[in-house]
Amino acid sequence: MKVIYLFLAIILILPVFSSSVHAREKYSDINSSHWAFAEINYLSAKGIINGHSDGSFKPNKSINRIDAAKMIALALDLTIKNRPNPNFSDMKPGDYGYEYAATLSDEGIMTGRRGEFKPHEPLTRAEMAKIITIAFKLTFYHDAKFKDVPNDYWAFDYINILAANDITLGKERNIFAPNDFTTRAEFSVFMARALDDNFK
Repeated sequence: MKVIYLFLAIILILPVFSSSVHAREKYSDINSSHWAFAEINYLSAKGIINGHSDGSFKPNKSINRIDAAKMIALALDLTIKNRPNPNFSDMKPGDYGYEYAATLSDEGIMTGRRGEFKPHEPLTRAEMAKIITIAFKLTFYHDAKFKDVPNDYWAFDYINILAANDITLGKERNIFAPNDFTTRAEFSVFMARALDDNFK
């Protein structure tokens, strides 16, 4: 009888152990000691993010605008079918990510600049703040007083709304670095915090 109970216990434990190993080994360059490990695996499990064909995630690589658009669309479960053509001069139907660009343009989340979407351009932290604020309809606000974000800066409100909602604390004390490019790890953390308060 003891042998049977032991066998059943092992069977019950194995799926948990296997899933934890799978989480640790999901990406070759992300392990449990990485500062964004939990958020990256959370989004990966939900099908919002994917790694590269070589099995890596490249957490320190800048995220580009089309990949950010895809993540937002998947996170919000937006339909990408039958969206009007935004007529971006640098994207057309059939291009990689076109459906996501058209969807986010139609939703008013990412409308491009001067008729271009700039799909492969890195996303700045200020742009990230605007996109996440609009996408998740964040409104709670206080003046966070980042010393590198003056009151007349174009993304002042978006950045401070993000801070007020505990989605960002800045790069260091009183520094937001709005013009720095957003890394894939950073964007994953911001997205996870917007989706689940447990990550704040």
